[in-house]
Parts: sequence; structure tokens; C-alpha cells
Amino acid sequence: MAIIMNCLPSFLAHLGMLTIFVAGVGKSLSFASFVISLGAWSLIPPAWTGVVAAGVVVCELTVSGLWFVGVYRHAAAIAAAGMVAIFTVAYAYEVLVSGPPTCECMGRYLAFRAEENRVTELLARNAMILVCLAFAIRRVPAVGKPSAQVAGVRRAGAGHVAGFTLVEVLMVIAAVSILAGLILTSLGPARASATTASSLSRLRQHTAVFHAYGADHRDGMPRFINPDGTHGPWGPHGRYLQGERLPYFIQSNLWPIAMEHGYYTGHRWRADVFYPPWAKSVELGNAAGSPYLYAATSVSRPEFWIESERTGPDQWKTVRFGEVAFPSQKVILSAIDHRVVIHDDRSRDETAHLGWIDGSASTSRVGDLEPGYPGGEGRFEGSWSFIADWPAGSHTRAGVRGRDIAAR
Repeated sequence: MAIIMNCLPSFLAHLGMLTIFVAGVGKSLSFASFVISLGAWSLIPPAWTGVVAAGVVVCELTVSGLWFVGVYRHAAAIAAAGMVAIFTVAYAYEVLVSGPPTCECMGRYLAFRAEENRVTELLARNAMILVCLAFAIRRVPAVGKPSAQVAGVRRAGAGHVAGFTLVEVLMVIAAVSILAGLILTSLGPARASATTASSLSRLRQHTAVFHAYGADHRDGMPRFINPDGTHGPWGPHGRYLQGERLPYFIQSNLWPIAMEHGYYTGHRWRADVFYPPWAKSVELGNAAGSPYLYAATSVSRPEFWIESERTGPDQWKTVRFGEVAFPSQKVILSAIDHRVVIHDDRSRDETAHLGWIDGSASTSRVGDLEPGYPGGEGRFEGSWSFIADWPAGSHTRAGVRGRDIAAR
């Protein structure tokens, strides 16, 4: 027990520094995503987002590198503790004080809600890291005194100093960080292209399955929830829930539950089937990820999407594939890639991945799509989205008789 207690401080000190090193490597490997995530912070001016992101990565790798090579460990431990403390305070302010984004963009709003859900976990993790760094600060000499490891090396040098100087270590770490950033930046477009290809392939497969459903149900598009919301899909294998009211248009999100048993045997809500490749979670309703979203126009009559003819839930009825006027220009499934978004006070530029009723799939800027019906599904009991253009291609004017894009 005495041996364990003697070794514990050293173990915790190394564990804290190892955590920082892994965090720095992880940020460098997904540097573009890290920059985008910082772009949602109100504390950081947009012009400085890239600089701050690079600075964080370099600092994390530098302080952890100094620790593990045994150079100026005391200063490295203090710097690491300061970084963690500053980040924790900034993160807590951003999530708990600053509040949700006011840009009215769904991507940033969902990202904020995801961070809000994990704030307790992150604060607890950072508190543990600070405890480990406290042991690191206590167990090494103060600034100006070399660590035992370095001192031993110097004594073995018979009068001259061996090892690397602080400047040399910093130069090596900075050079490695820059080279890694350049290499990863060059690999970014290839990785994004592969993700897009995978997403479009999934959309084409789902569209084909929807047509198979239509062939089995007199050309009808999938529809799973009664207009009164008392019968709908829930649970594994499309088991139906009776008695609890569900929003009618939430089947835009729940369609995999209803379809998985009859048309996706064995997949059971798998992320690599029903979700875009960039989604991180398969938990229903979790803001970190959603399945491809089914167009609301596919489960309501075209008249519901014409202002002069909308009457209400009595128009929430089956729509048939044969009623589609422009199959190559009407969306049936969609997802917005929130990793690629440029948003300011004047423009919205998000990439939408779209499955078309003719069986094809493509990407498009959200801004290039035709405007949706004002107010989305309206303020009826059973509505799910009141945003005209979200989900993308879901609230098309004139429904399946309209078009989501002028030309393809």
C-alpha cells in the first residue's frame, strides 16, 4: 500500500499531461472540425477563430511535450493548468451564461443544445485534469531548477550540458505541428469527398426502398402516424404505440423505426444505415445527430401546401408517387451537413444532401433551394417544424406538385 501511495502522485501527474497531449493530437487530426466548433463561440471574433484554434493545439502539444522530455516541467505543469482553467471558464460562460445562438440557424442551435447536455460531464472531466496537474506542479522543482532526470543527464556529461535546450524543444514541436497541419489540411478535401459520396449512396438506397414500399402499397408514399397522433411507430421492429399522442409530422424523424422491420431487416436503427456519415449519435432526439429527414410533403396532400387551399389536418393523407409533377426536382429525404456552414448576418450557406423522388441524390447549397411554405407545417396540433425551409425540401410550395430547385 505504501508503494502505491508513493507512486500515485507521479501516476496522476503523468495522466494529466497525457490527457492534454491526446487532446492536442485529437484537435490536430480534426482541425477543420475544431475550427468550426470554435466558430460558434460568441467570445471569439470570427476573424480570429483559426488563429485561436491553432494556438490551442500548439500550446497543448508544447506543454505536454516539455513534460515528457523532462524540460521545465514545473513551468509546463503551471501553463497546462492555466490553459485548462481558462478553457473551462470560457466554456461555462459560453454555454451557461451567453445562451443559445441568435442566428436562427438550426445547425448552430442543435450544436449548442448538444454542448449544453454535456456541460456537466466536461466540467467534471476538467476538474479531474486540474487535480492531476496539481500533483504535477507539486512533484517537480520550481522554474529554474532542472528535474532529476535532466540533472542526472547533466552530471553524466562530465562538465558539459547534454540534452536539448528549451528553444530547441519549442522549435521541434512547432515544426512538427506545422507539418502535421499542412498534411492534414491537404487530406481534408479527400476526406470530405469520401463522406459526401457515402452520404449520397445511402440516400439513393433509401429512395429505392421507398419506391419498393410504394409498389407494395398501391403507389403510396410511406405514412406511419394517424393524423390524430394516437397510433404511430415506436420501439424495435416498427412496433406501434397506441394511446400516446405523437406529432403527426414527427414521422419525418421516426421513419426508420417504422421501415426497419419490413424493408431493412437486421439493421435496427443503425447509424451506418439511417444516419449521415458525419452524425455521431443514434439516440432518438439527441441533438448530436439525426437520421435523414423525410419530407413532410410526402405525408400530406398538395393542397395543404397552397395558401389559398390549406384547411388543416384533414389534408394529412396518403400521397402517391404518381402525383409527383417533377420527380427530379422534388426532395423526399434530406440532411444538412452542419460541419460545412458559413453564417453571418447577411447569408446562410449550408450544404444539403438531398435524395430526389426520381431515385437520384445530390448536394446543394440550402440557399439555392426554392423557398418553402411560410410557417412550415403551421400551428396545428401535430405539427413538428414551423420553419419554412427546415428540414430542407420538406415544406415545398404546392407539395409534391411543386419543385425544390429550379433546374438540375
